[in-house]
Amino acid sequence: MDHIADVQAALSAFDARATDADDRLSSLEIFFLLRSFPKFIARFNEDTRLCGGKRLFEVIREWNPARGAKILPRLFDWPDWLVQFKALPPIPSRVVDGKVKCEFSDVTKRMWSEVLAAFLVGVDKSIGDVKLARGRGEEGEEEAHRAMRQLNEWCRGLYYFVYWEAGIVQKLLTKTTMLNSITVPAMLDKTASSRCPIDVSDQS
Repeated sequence: MDHIADVQAALSAFDARATDADDRLSSLEIFFLLRSFPKFIARFNEDTRLCGGKRLFEVIREWNPARGAKILPRLFDWPDWLVQFKALPPIPSRVVDGKVKCEFSDVTKRMWSEVLAAFLVGVDKSIGDVKLARGRGEEGEEEAHRAMRQLNEWCRGLYYFVYWEAGIVQKLLTKTTMLNSITVPAMLDKTASSRCPIDVSDQS
């Protein structure tokens, strides 16, 4: 009951019309992240089971794109949230009519996979920073708070990237061989004696 009351209080305190709405939203996100932190870590680390003991970002970085059907180039406007992440690898782009556009194509798909891996690494590192700071007790409280805010920013960025209307992550998952080595739990349940890789191929 106390948890429900706390949730109601947190939601009630949020005002989307307030001048500091962005800060309030971040505080609300961090509230839920704090409340679900152990479960969040467990689910985030589930990738090691699907990736044969490796982390998902390791599998992505080891990917060697297959030569095959080409992905037709597509250009997108730079979203504001993407510009804010300075720690990301170079974003594939080119100038069109005097404007810089993001480019997704057969040539740039490997670069975009590095961007996805960077978001996952950012989340993973921030989790480690939070746990390390918490391990210092009261001395690490302020550092743990900063690390939690950083973790929330990486989580938000990863969410924006996955659901970006450009559909880059979806294309990496469905139009390339990036995750061929990952197994699907539902398939494993049906065929306990064998591993069933995701069957995808490079095509537009």
